[in-house]
Amino acid sequence: LMFIGDGSDLSGKDLSNVDLSEQEINYANFSNANLSGANLSDTDLSDTDFTNANLENAELSYSNLTNANFTNANLNNANLNNVILIIQLCQTAIFGTLAVMKKNEDSRIISDRVSRYP
Repeated sequence: LMFIGDGSDLSGKDLSNVDLSEQEINYANFSNANLSGANLSDTDLSDTDFTNANLENAELSYSNLTNANFTNANLNNANLNNVILIIQLCQTAIFGTLAVMKKNEDSRIISDRVSRYP
């Protein structure tokens, strides 16, 4: 049994297909974690570190990703529908083909050197 909440260190963990929807997980460390197919919808992930994380096919809709670090993260086919995405540390992130990415009235994207394809 593992506690997952604000400030959790989940670096390098296999969290594939886990359901973390509707949670508050601010300031967490998911670096090098496998979150492929994970459900993170409607989750507050602000100030979270996703460096080198695998988020392929992850469900992130309606999540708060303010100041999240996606450096070298794999977001191929991730659902980013209606997310709050204000990021600055997104160098070389792999977005590949996004399942859905819509920008709502409160969202803006600030990134540098984001790769559209691997």
